[in-house]
Amino acid sequence: MRKSRLSSLLYRSVLALLAPGALAIGCTHQPDTAGPDDAAVTLTAVQRGEAVVSKYSCGTCHNPERAADGVLSGQQTPRQGTMAYGANLTPDKDTGLGDWTEAQIITAVRTGIDDEGDELCPAMPHFTNLSDSDAADLVAYLRSLKPVNRTIPESACPPIKPPPMVDGGAHD
Repeated sequence: MRKSRLSSLLYRSVLALLAPGALAIGCTHQPDTAGPDDAAVTLTAVQRGEAVVSKYSCGTCHNPERAADGVLSGQQTPRQGTMAYGANLTPDKDTGLGDWTEAQIITAVRTGIDDEGDELCPAMPHFTNLSDSDAADLVAYLRSLKPVNRTIPESACPPIKPPPMVDGGAHD
């Protein structure tokens, strides 16, 4: 094999191994020249979505305490100092996001509003800068997960909004 062909194959092999990590750190290096032997490394939406989950550390709150309980299947222990539980993000229809639309998932991630129009606990950050393509990839990844039927306790959050004022300013 010619030296340049061997070098090209070695470069592609290393790039294929490093591509998910490279995305996470923003690497955009491309070969200087492309020839017929140079195949572009193309990541799927699911792979890009997995990189988004890693970038935003979603697993910190949504991965279970035991890995055997499934990827992003929620936490049954509240976040420290709160009564907020990381939800089951798998596509399970009973206990996860299986009945949520793509728009509902993206809205929850960007604005903290759930599928019923209610605010999520303040422990859930709002990823307002999530691009449309990253959001679509994130949904593709979440939908690719194995559905895990795993009930997570209902979160109890401090009042997100003050109660309405009645009778001259007194709260109920």
